[in-house]
Amino acid sequence: MPQVSKSYYTPKDIDVKISEISDGIQVYYDSTCTPLGMMVFEETTKSLFASDLFIRPGDSKPVTSHDLSRDMVNLYKGAGIFASEEPVRQTTKRLANLSPKMVFPMHGSCIDDSIFPNYIDAIMNSNFAYIGMLLGQKLDTPSEMVS
Repeated sequence: MPQVSKSYYTPKDIDVKISEISDGIQVYYDSTCTPLGMMVFEETTKSLFASDLFIRPGDSKPVTSHDLSRDMVNLYKGAGIFASEEPVRQTTKRLANLSPKMVFPMHGSCIDDSIFPNYIDAIMNSNFAYIGMLLGQKLDTPSEMVS
C-alpha cells in the first residue's frame, strides 16, 4: 500500500487538497465538482483522471480527438451541476498547468492533448453555472412556491 509522502493545500485553500503519493501520483480532493470529488494525476504518463470535469457527452470512441467542448458546456448548463463558474475555473487553471497528455473523464471519451486546450478555453470563457433550470426545466424558487 503506497504511503502518503506529502499533503498540502493549494494556494488560497479553495476546497482542494493535494496528496502526493509514491511513484509520481498526485491525488486532488476537490469539492468543485462533487462534495467528495477526487481527481488523480499520474506524473510519469501525465495522465489526468478528472472526475466529472471535462465530461464528454454522447457516444464516441474510447479515445478521440473530436472536439465536444461546446457540448460539455451545454450539458453542464442544462444539468445545473455547477453552482458557480469561478471555483471550477480555478480548478481548471491548476489542472491545465499540469499539461496532461491524456485526460480520462468519468464520462465519455478520453481527451488527448491536441484538443485539451479547447476544453480549458470552453470552461474559462463560457457561462455554464446553474441558472434556475435543472435538466431543461425551470425550478420554482421558495418565494414562487408560496401562494
